[in-house]
Amino acid sequence: MTSAGAAAALVLCAWSTASAAQPPTPAVGQILIQSGSPAELRARLAETSRSGGAADRASAGEAQYFLGTSYERAGAEDTAITCYRRAVDLGGGYRERLALADALLRRRADGDVAAALTLLEPAPLDDEGAHESYQSRSAWAHLLAGRPDTALALFRPLEDRLSQEPEWRFRIARAYLQAGDLRRAISLLVPLAAASRRQDREVMEAIDRIGALSGRGKAIESQIDRAITELDEADGQVVRVLGGQRGAFPAGDGFELGGVVVAPAGKSRARAAVVLRGADRGLAEYDSLAFALRRAGVAVMLMDVRGFGRSVGTSCPLPDTWRGREEQLGRRTARDARDALRALAQAAAVDTARYLLIGVGPTASMAVEAAELDRHVGALLLISPDPAPVERGQMRARLAMLQLPAYFQLGPEDYAGADLSTELYRAGNRGASRIAEAHLAGTGPAQFRYDPAVGARFISWLEGAMPPERGPRGPRRRSPRGG
Repeated sequence: MTSAGAAAALVLCAWSTASAAQPPTPAVGQILIQSGSPAELRARLAETSRSGGAADRASAGEAQYFLGTSYERAGAEDTAITCYRRAVDLGGGYRERLALADALLRRRADGDVAAALTLLEPAPLDDEGAHESYQSRSAWAHLLAGRPDTALALFRPLEDRLSQEPEWRFRIARAYLQAGDLRRAISLLVPLAAASRRQDREVMEAIDRIGALSGRGKAIESQIDRAITELDEADGQVVRVLGGQRGAFPAGDGFELGGVVVAPAGKSRARAAVVLRGADRGLAEYDSLAFALRRAGVAVMLMDVRGFGRSVGTSCPLPDTWRGREEQLGRRTARDARDALRALAQAAAVDTARYLLIGVGPTASMAVEAAELDRHVGALLLISPDPAPVERGQMRARLAMLQLPAYFQLGPEDYAGADLSTELYRAGNRGASRIAEAHLAGTGPAQFRYDPAVGARFISWLEGAMPPERGPRGPRRRSPRGG
């Protein structure tokens, strides 16, 4: 695989969600779906943990685990670690121990690495997935403790899989660098440098060190240039197939965002749609959705969320840099939707009085938050919605408050989230909303590709939920600068 191919593949593995792992028990699950704010969620989980006590240590520990998750996503690292410790003390299993180990290895205060190793060794033998999770974290802990050879011995059996994720790819590269294998280290780092467009400080510092040690700094920079060019060429090919235009535009805080505009031809002002495109889906997967919207007279902005695609910068260079800032960056992404609409209006003649907002997988909750912030959102398309467990209640409360028409599109592979989607649907405007299921394989936007009926059903619904405006075409706006 080329460096560019590795860069394209690794970002698609980066946004794994906790909801796909171990589901909450029914009692704690009810708290997660019924709590309409982080403050309410934390209060109810804390009360559940206190009232459970010795009588129900498992529920008390699970409540502490999700309490820690909520605090960690808000950036309250020390409080999260305290909660994770309590969860482990209450008899927590693999999930709780891994959460505590991860948090300790990120904080790295005195004694944290040693404490993490104690949690992780020995690795369990009765669960292959848990064994690999323990082993990979043990490897990272040994590296942080100054034992690169031990780290590499643990990393190597897992390298092919782990290296598809940016965070682990960097960690393995660091192990090779510290062990003196500069060639292998640079082969792992170049795709990260390309995916982040040289914006990741830690990646570039490691590359600079290798350049200084090997005397090959200029050659390495040329490798990165080629990898970025290959990424851009592959992206450009997809954009051409879409009949779209890639551009860049500033967010409200000055961060540069990237996106692709796909607009219909014709004289009438088009309806507008904004897609919050996360790192778990390639641009090509959106082709059938974009074509269906264009045929229906809808211009769409496929916006790369922060840390992905062309929306990278020093403050958010790769998807894994969301860790510990999910609450903050999710809120910021919700605000970015309005900036994406403005950029779309500069590239195509569109009606900005109301627009369709589309969230996919983990960005579905951000789309709903964006609708709360912007009264111009006229309808929601939520494809394979997969909010983090601690976001479910807020998403449900927002849908209940907004009462917007919402279309939930689920595929056969989304069965684990079907009950959640039903809860979200029931909380909103049931008369104007729909839950639709694809009958062929697929999840996310690929459902529109595999099953042609999916797009037709959605467009039929959209015609009633957000019909086109009847009126003269507005003036053509200037295009956003190319990127």
